[in-house]
Amino acid sequence: MHSAIFYELFDEEDFERFIKNVVKLFRLSNEYNMWLEQCNRSTCAATGLNKYESGADVEVHHYGKTLWDWVEVIVDKFIENNVRFNTFFVLMILSDIHFQNCVSYVPLTHCIHKMLHSDYNNTIKLYPSIEDGIYGGNMQKAYAIIDRYINLYKNFNNIEEDLKNESEN
Repeated sequence: MHSAIFYELFDEEDFERFIKNVVKLFRLSNEYNMWLEQCNRSTCAATGLNKYESGADVEVHHYGKTLWDWVEVIVDKFIENNVRFNTFFVLMILSDIHFQNCVSYVPLTHCIHKMLHSDYNNTIKLYPSIEDGIYGGNMQKAYAIIDRYINLYKNFNNIEEDLKNESEN
């Protein structure tokens, strides 16, 4: 593959810009919307408001690890394993861990979701039922999926290098 489509992140600013871009692309993707549709978002875990009975807009809050955190974990794995990566590789893994039900989340109304982001501890004190409504995901499975992809890409890169070396000889 052409080396120009892979990233080298030289400093924290590059790293953050890359993660921000991946998060934005994922949130705009059909895959993310399909995942959201399969999530149980009928009732807010904090208030008990139901979108069918009260018309409440119930969102998904990534719990434990944010979307940003997951992208960071994936990118770190690529870097640790010295494997070239790009936006598409990271998005593929991110989609898979979501579709494989590895990502923890909790359904919340928009205002409670914002409150949780701005003042987590006080929001949990005010609405302790949030913690009862968490879909736990499967962190161990997520890490196994990430490792599987990293090994796949590593093998792919090795085969590609071998082919390149053979053609030069």
